[in-house]
Amino acid sequence: MLMGVCKGIAEWKSLPVFWIRILVILATLTTGILPGLIVYIFIGLCIGRNPLVSSLCENQPTIYNRSIANLSTIKESFNRLENKVRKLENLVTSKEYEWQRKFNS
Repeated sequence: MLMGVCKGIAEWKSLPVFWIRILVILATLTTGILPGLIVYIFIGLCIGRNPLVSSLCENQPTIYNRSIANLSTIKESFNRLENKVRKLENLVTSKEYEWQRKFNS
């Protein structure tokens, strides 16, 4: 789960990831934790990393682009809310509002 070793082996051998992870955990526990971790880290460093976006998904927006779009949407919403709060503060702190409040009380 840390370096994608189990998933890489599962995809390479067309096996379920769950069973590969169980085998790795059992092998690590039966051989002693340290040797199992050393082998796991060694394999993780030797195996190349998969790209985040495969060649089949090149036309679709990447996670990064969607995140940027979401951030810009959030920023626009924040700016609209900030303007509303600013208008409300100006109204509440104005002298006219204070006189209206005193007159209606």
